[in-house]
Amino acid sequence: MKKTRFVRGYTLMWLPIALLLNCPLMAKNNLTDPYDIFSKHYAAMGGLEQVKAESTAYLEAKLSASGLEGSLMLWSKLPLYERQQIDLKVYKEVSGDNGEYEWTADANGKVEIQNDEETQKRRELQRLTAQYDFLNRNSSVFKLTYEGVEKVGDADCYVVKMTNSVNADITSTLFNTSSFFKEKEVIFTAGKESHTVFSDYRKVNSVFHAFHWETTDMPEGNVTLVQVIKYESNAAIDPTLFGPPAESARDFRFTDGNSSENVPFEYVMDHVFVWVNMGGKERLWFFDTGSGVSVIDSSFAFELGIKSAGDIKGQGAGNVASLSFIQTPPYSVRGIQFDSQTIVAYDIKSTVAKKMSMDIVGILGYDFISRFVVKVDYAKKLMSFYDPETFVYKGGGKSLEAPLKDKIPAIPATVDGKYTGLWEIDMGAGDSDFHYLFAERNGLLERKGIDHASIGAGGMYISRLVQFDSFELAGYEVVKPIIGVTPEKLAGSFGTAETAGNLGNNVLRHFVIYLNYTRQQVIIEKGGDFDREFPVTKFPLQAMYNDQRQMEVMFVAANSPTAKAGFKQGDIILAINGISVDNLNGFIGLADLLKAEAGTKYKFTVLRDGQTKIIQVKLTGLWDK
Repeated sequence: MKKTRFVRGYTLMWLPIALLLNCPLMAKNNLTDPYDIFSKHYAAMGGLEQVKAESTAYLEAKLSASGLEGSLMLWSKLPLYERQQIDLKVYKEVSGDNGEYEWTADANGKVEIQNDEETQKRRELQRLTAQYDFLNRNSSVFKLTYEGVEKVGDADCYVVKMTNSVNADITSTLFNTSSFFKEKEVIFTAGKESHTVFSDYRKVNSVFHAFHWETTDMPEGNVTLVQVIKYESNAAIDPTLFGPPAESARDFRFTDGNSSENVPFEYVMDHVFVWVNMGGKERLWFFDTGSGVSVIDSSFAFELGIKSAGDIKGQGAGNVASLSFIQTPPYSVRGIQFDSQTIVAYDIKSTVAKKMSMDIVGILGYDFISRFVVKVDYAKKLMSFYDPETFVYKGGGKSLEAPLKDKIPAIPATVDGKYTGLWEIDMGAGDSDFHYLFAERNGLLERKGIDHASIGAGGMYISRLVQFDSFELAGYEVVKPIIGVTPEKLAGSFGTAETAGNLGNNVLRHFVIYLNYTRQQVIIEKGGDFDREFPVTKFPLQAMYNDQRQMEVMFVAANSPTAKAGFKQGDIILAINGISVDNLNGFIGLADLLKAEAGTKYKFTVLRDGQTKIIQVKLTGLWDK
């Protein structure tokens, strides 16, 4: 079985200060010089010197996002200071920049410091932008190019593209050819796009500002509407506002001391499951460091009488998933009691859980994991949870900096001694995968392998499983890893440009892993199974339970061993060697059979178009080089 990867870290919205400080213009001209276009833009705003004189700003606005209504308050001070407060009633978030680093306090009061390399690069660009370095034709950082004329609604607009030498971000600004007001801005960052349309320009202290803007984030498709109701320039702002708030009172308690140690977990099909008691019902939840938010199954939430609100889009594996907000009742994991939390609801049971035929009702993601130092011992199938304020590591493992990327820890690793980059630790993934853009840059898209369909929160996607020689992590080397390479750019989480890939359990299971979100640190020890050669599938047959509880073949790659044996997508597997699949532990039993020794033979009985057929299968050395 390939990975089942769930909801990635997501940001409800991004409202950069640049949107507020760069606004309107006037006069009809046929221009091709981008610097002249910007010059006329600032003249129309009220004059460049007047714009530069605005060093601080405060605004209040009505906010509509993801089907929810609320408010926005924003304070800013050039070049980097910022505080943004979002209140959508069921979801609240505070974020900002204190001049040293960016920070976010999520809906449950957890503060995350964003101090990774890419964030620091963007902060440097923001600092230079606040100094108007992009208007310098000889700038060593920024370059402006004229891209022609495009329509925004009924308005003709000059298009000016801004690139830079610090990172791969691109900003395209569309200026009205008559008024020189900014009509639209498109920002491209790390596989994502943000499209903002401006309107309702008003003069405040001799400078025009847009009082309404509509932002669409791609690929998710989330739409955010902002209507400013109050704007003050050069407002007096208490500098303490820009610092991160003290974290909310703890939303959890250990039932004994400062830890809960040696908590058993289930390890099934290279996925980690933890028993969670919510509403008096103890059920299995995925343990998923690759999920930037915890998730409850929609039908289980309904069973508990929990109502949901809103309709947001989050990045799932390979695509985009529809989610909504809920407020949980108190819940517990052995030795830990949690208060109510704001998390999201998603249809887990009929999507990712259905493939495994397990009663899985939730995902423990960032909202849970970030509270602790978590030790995961794969070989012993035990977890321990420690208070980060009192935890002291006394082992001999290797410590790595692990900056959070969209609430997911990322650590350096190298494949085959030459493909080096940051890998996101993704314990919700059975396998490891290169992200598309990294694979493209390093010529990996044409590597030969086995095409494979996977199902994540965003739906089904195709990747190619390739066997590499080595995966080096913290000085330890895992030999012959099988890593996915996505041959096409996907709309979901695999599209990111800032990391090399996601590091799943097929590599992590060789180790003991300590996750410390507070310090953004990961400690790695050799595990009891470090030198173990884990069995892998020797016949790429992919099946899942359909809505009639039948084991149905979900994908057959052209010219694959599965196709050559005679399988077709939609075949219903009835029996193997005369034994009903219902007596073979379902899909899990099938997967185990396909990992037997090369040369093993099976006789499959399948139902196709109302007729039964017999298909002979012989396991091969699928990964022999």
